[in-house]
Amino acid sequence: MARTISDLTLPHLGRRELFKASGAAALAGTGTAVMAGCGGKGGDGELTHATWNVPASMATFEELITEYDDGGTPVTLTSTPADNPTSWLSTRLASDTAPDVLTWTYQNMGRFADGGLVDLSEYLPSGYGEKFLGPYWSAVEQNGGVFGVPLHTDGWGIFTNLDIMEQIGAEVPHDDSEAWSWDEFTQIATEMQKVTGKYAFSWFLVGPETASRWLPVLYMHGGSLLNADLTAPAIDSDEGVEAIEWSRTWFEDGLMSPENSLKASKAQTAETLFANEQVGMMIASDFKMLGLKDKLPEESWTVGPLFQDVGKATNMGGNALVVTSSAGDPEAAAKYVEYMCNDESMSRFCEESSFVPVREDLVGQDLDWVYRPELMTVFAENARTVPEEMVALQTMTSFSEMAGLLTDQLELCWTGQQKSQETATRISDGLKKILAK
Repeated sequence: MARTISDLTLPHLGRRELFKASGAAALAGTGTAVMAGCGGKGGDGELTHATWNVPASMATFEELITEYDDGGTPVTLTSTPADNPTSWLSTRLASDTAPDVLTWTYQNMGRFADGGLVDLSEYLPSGYGEKFLGPYWSAVEQNGGVFGVPLHTDGWGIFTNLDIMEQIGAEVPHDDSEAWSWDEFTQIATEMQKVTGKYAFSWFLVGPETASRWLPVLYMHGGSLLNADLTAPAIDSDEGVEAIEWSRTWFEDGLMSPENSLKASKAQTAETLFANEQVGMMIASDFKMLGLKDKLPEESWTVGPLFQDVGKATNMGGNALVVTSSAGDPEAAAKYVEYMCNDESMSRFCEESSFVPVREDLVGQDLDWVYRPELMTVFAENARTVPEEMVALQTMTSFSEMAGLLTDQLELCWTGQQKSQETATRISDGLKKILAK
């Protein structure tokens, strides 16, 4: 059974009296500029911060920017494309037009630490990394340098339509101790499909760069992509083939929409399917709750824990803040990043954007999540189950290439073009080539 991160304890909860405004109204109410497009670096004496186009997160960043006091340094917030962001960043870096600061996934740290991200070691205080949970700090440490600062993580849960659950006579588990097994989840999904007349569940995949979100299925089944010391493939095993086969049947049996595969999915695919009741369940991250706030009545849906198998596992979610090589003043950019990741800023960002913090001094502290805090306990509990060996894998310099390999081969399998055993063998063969470079 995979070992899991044990030092991320469940935060205690409070409840804020007022909900966070969301969407365009929230952004319009802030005092600094928001650019709708994907802008480049700032001009002399100013910074540009590009982040994912999630309304609540952008609104919170804007609030924190208005309170940032660094000798009058202006900061402009822009959006980063969710579809194929690594290609977008590569293009911007090549033309030296990347934003100064970027909200970036842990999985893509290694790829750009070799070129494109600034080593922040000289700008951060001694012992600064001790303020953060070990697995997330290790994700930003690459090749002896520090190429970002952890901002947050997020957990996964199963969003569930309560009316459909009532129709099939099933109940939503409350916590990990009651989580569905693979067989139970499949049985629930099969019954849900009969009610929807379409599909059973959607999955928060966002195009070909999110193959890492499949890995928890592999690891909770006792499998792994690489061996323990990350030197050789390990997926071509009984556990690996069985994990691929289980996910393949989701598409073969019509439980998932073909538009929700790795290559077909867009940023809103899973959310749209769930909100339109074309599915009865959605596997997704905590911040997706805010996306549903104005689309579905609260009383119509809830969130239960992610399914389990021989062990527990979840996605290594969340983001760090990084400074790109396009930054005209990396020291000023690093100071801004440090501000955004201090205890006060991080707690506010997580509370108002529905995320889980990654600072040691915030773990176990009261968090006042603005929307449905009783459900955030599900995600916070789930965030504790990231396998340590999966963290080490996903922060490898070559992981982006491995994720591309996974995407290509899983897509062929899920679309019926090759069998599960062949898929495991081809992934293994591809991994050997990547590791040999």
